[in-house]
Amino acid sequence: MPTQDGGGTGTITLAGGWGLSIPEYVTDRDVAYRFLEKLVSTQTLVQYAIADNHITVRADVADKEEYLSYSPAVEYFTDLLETAYYRPALPAYPEVSSAIQEAMEAVMTGTSPDAAAAAYDATVTDIVGPENVQEASA
Repeated sequence: MPTQDGGGTGTITLAGGWGLSIPEYVTDRDVAYRFLEKLVSTQTLVQYAIADNHITVRADVADKEEYLSYSPAVEYFTDLLETAYYRPALPAYPEVSSAIQEAMEAVMTGTSPDAAAAAYDATVTDIVGPENVQEASA
């Protein structure tokens, strides 16, 4: 999405993250480690990105033709990760993310951008509380 003032590269995106780990009390660490190796292998993650229809954050996956050709937009969106910032791991984030999607849908189905933005502002204020919202400076 464009930055507020067009500064920097002119785009910003929020990137999520996830991690896999071996539990402290696992009974066979070697088997658990080999399982994790398989889960995070380049080929497994290529197949997962395609099956899940998501953008990879790994360069080795993004370099694979199979990944690059699964969607006409995948290369464009993968390139946007160059300007990505890690999204906060806060309980309200999924609700805010949903509000963004609702605002986008509203605009795409005929609501004016100003009305959708006002509804989004109100929704986010309800989600995070007015003390956690600040007006954007023009």
